[in-house]
Amino acid sequence: MLVAVMFLLAILILSLAIAAPAVKTELTRDRETETMQRGKQYIRGIQLYYRKFGRYPPNIDALVKPTNGIRFLRKKYVDTTT
Repeated sequence: MLVAVMFLLAILILSLAIAAPAVKTELTRDRETETMQRGKQYIRGIQLYYRKFGRYPPNIDALVKPTNGIRFLRKKYVDTTT
């Protein structure tokens, strides 16, 4: 009985060791995808601001806070890769 439990435990540890790199890679890809989406939102907000006022925003707060009743960015996004 004890040998069977030890054998199953060894198989479980081995399978986790094999699956760990794949899980890490998937998490990294998810973070990179999220960073790309957030970057696209910043690009869109800056483009809309430029079209509206003919100049680039002085800082990120100008995109987040309503200017003439318009917000160009929903919120300041945190960098997911760091």
